[in-house]
Amino acid sequence: MPVYNCRECNGNVDPTEQVSCPSCNTKKPLSCSKCNQPINHHDIFGIEKLRTKRPLLCKTCGTDNEVVKCPICNLSQVRSQGVTVSEVEGANVYHKACLEKRREVIKHANIAAPASAVGFVLIGLLIMNTANYALPACAAIAAVLFIGIKAYKNIIEPR
Repeated sequence: MPVYNCRECNGNVDPTEQVSCPSCNTKKPLSCSKCNQPINHHDIFGIEKLRTKRPLLCKTCGTDNEVVKCPICNLSQVRSQGVTVSEVEGANVYHKACLEKRREVIKHANIAAPASAVGFVLIGLLIMNTANYALPACAAIAAVLFIGIKAYKNIIEPR
C-alpha cells in the first residue's frame, strides 16, 4: 500500500492502516491535496480505491471532483460541474443541457395528456351517432392514454 509523509514530522504513514502518525502520534497526519485540510484515515475520500500513490482528497473535495455519469446521456462529467435536482447525498448529477431537454419533454407530456384525452372524448361524441359504444370506448381509450402519458412523465422525471 502507498505510504505518505506526515505533515508534522515527515514520518511515513500508511493511510489504509494507520489513523495517526506512528512517529509523532499526530491525530490527523495527512493533508488534503486540494484544500490542505488536515485529515486522517477516516477523512480520506475513496480510501478503498487507494492502491497506488495518488493525491489524497478529503471527503468534501473528493465528492466535488468525483467523475460521475449523467443518467440521461450516460456521458461522464465532474460532479461539481453538473446539476442536481435534490440535495440528497449521492444524488444524480445531470448535464445542464440534458436536464433542460428532459424538462422540455415533461412539459410537453403535461400538455399532451389532457389534450389527447379530450380529443378522444370528442371523437367519441362525433361518431356516437353511428355506434352506441363509441363514446364509452373512446372515453376508455382517452383514460388509458392520459394515464399512460402521466406514467411516462413520472418515469422520465429527473430525481
